[in-house]
Amino acid sequence: MRVRDFLAPDSPWPARFFSDTLVLAAPLSLHGDEEAAIGGLTVQAAWLQLNLIAEGFFLRGSLVLGKLHLGELLFGPALVEAHELESEHAVHPRIILGERAVDAQHKALNYYADPRESPQNALLICDDDGFTCVNYLALLFDEPEDPRDDLALHRDVVVARLQQHRANRRQWEKYRWVAEYHNTICGQVFPNEPNLLVPSAEATWSFRQFVDR
Repeated sequence: MRVRDFLAPDSPWPARFFSDTLVLAAPLSLHGDEEAAIGGLTVQAAWLQLNLIAEGFFLRGSLVLGKLHLGELLFGPALVEAHELESEHAVHPRIILGERAVDAQHKALNYYADPRESPQNALLICDDDGFTCVNYLALLFDEPEDPRDDLALHRDVVVARLQQHRANRRQWEKYRWVAEYHNTICGQVFPNEPNLLVPSAEATWSFRQFVDR
């Protein structure tokens, strides 16, 4: 998989650390290009998720459209919105989009004869709670290599986290969400390969009788 060094001096995406949070930006030109900026950040966020998960680290975050000062000091309404979305609504290991970012991507669909064939439709996915989030596994299907090995690695990391946090329901639920996401994407692309799925026994909460025999 591709590795991004967002803090490198030649990185085209200005980046800074804010506490334990990486802030990544895509400056707009004078002509706007909001759709392209959001689309580019979506791809970079997806690669960041894939690279970190391969090392065993799951993250959550948000992607917003707005004003931001990114220098020695970080401030601006976009930073406030991003922090609120990440801390209050992301909840699971996912990167969710703010309303203006979603609107910008919807507008981009007008450029395609069939919106279902757009990169937005591939790289974004809608959750049951109404939020749009980055569909990072979709990147694997645009690479020349067979994605099965990376999907199997993703499956194994998720299973390991489910087993590790079985006794902590709050943490376990976050990885159960990832398991359901993983199985949804794999089931769509490889419907006849159940070996790529997270086993249902790992992602199912179990119960026992009040009185054991």
